[in-house]
Amino acid sequence: MTDRRISLGLTRLQAAKVLGVRPDDDEVTVVSAFRRRALAEHPDRGGDPAEFERSIEARSVLLGTAAHDEVGVPRSRSFVRRRPWWRPWS
Repeated sequence: MTDRRISLGLTRLQAAKVLGVRPDDDEVTVVSAFRRRALAEHPDRGGDPAEFERSIEARSVLLGTAAHDEVGVPRSRSFVRRRPWWRPWS
């Protein structure tokens, strides 16, 4: 799977300004600021998709993770095929 995101090449200082935090803030502060901004800028809520992507990139720069680290990781195990409650084979 190819990643369609284009890296904006933000520095830590630029990323901190995007999220409204300091460059040396801890992970909890960065994630909280990202969630606040994501709620305001999410395209499904009428926000600008470019600003939303910028917020994602800023979070990635400040946390030191790739923007696509979470891709492919299931949110829940509900997709796992479970054995039916009725036993058709007996």
